Amino acid sequence: MSWQRLLIRGLRRAERPGTAAPAVPARRTAERTTPDPDGSDSIGPLDTPREPRTRAAPSDARPWMAWAFGASLAVTVAILAWQGAGETGVGDALRITALASYLWFWPAYAGGALAALFGRAFRPLAARGRELGLAYAAAQLVHAGLVAWLYHVAVAPPGNRTLLFFGVALFFTYLLALLSFRGLAGRLAPRVWKALRTLGMEYIAFAFLVDFARNPFGGSFAHALAYLPFLALAIAGPGLRLAALARPLAQARRVPD
Repeated sequence: MSWQRLLIRGLRRAERPGTAAPAVPARRTAERTTPDPDGSDSIGPLDTPREPRTRAAPSDARPWMAWAFGASLAVTVAILAWQGAGETGVGDALRITALASYLWFWPAYAGGALAALFGRAFRPLAARGRELGLAYAAAQLVHAGLVAWLYHVAVAPPGNRTLLFFGVALFFTYLLALLSFRGLAGRLAPRVWKALRTLGMEYIAFAFLVDFARNPFGGSFAHALAYLPFLALAIAGPGLRLAALARPLAQARRVPD
């Protein structure tokens, strides 16, 4: 029968050497093994399947701000309840809240540099720069209130030069916090916003460095033990940012012409 002959011919043709099997569509395989051109989605030497990229939702910094403000307020209340709301108690509360605020500021200040220098281990820290910065601003509200109270109760409060120097840092703190919201920052040219942000962050970092460097030993081992780690961070922060800034230039010089 004709159909039997066709079947036999098909079997013989399949048994001939050099006959290739039907090609399997390779689109899915290519999607799984080809890295993205910009490398932004690469998570290893070879890419693995990823979900379709979606626009990230705006982060909510309110929990961070609440934690930072609440912690500084709780510490302040405890110190003032123990030592009273006079000059001594307010002075101790000022020192503790300054150190606590710096623990929020430093990763916001140096997180991007750490990620640029040491890779993906620090990328989550760099990605939380806005939340950490706003948490620092929230913690500084308590510190600013203590400064105002110190000028009310102190017999010889700090001079006007000190007030002006640290007042500028406080001004930059809340200016940058206000401009961190997209609706306001979007009204500025990108270069203006970047320059203003850099100037503000560097001034705040310098103000902390000056504060920590003023008599860090303080006449006691406990005072030195508390301040020296913060002084080390205040020195290391600008160094890390400069190193991250210089790294692309150093890499460009290594590339042969």
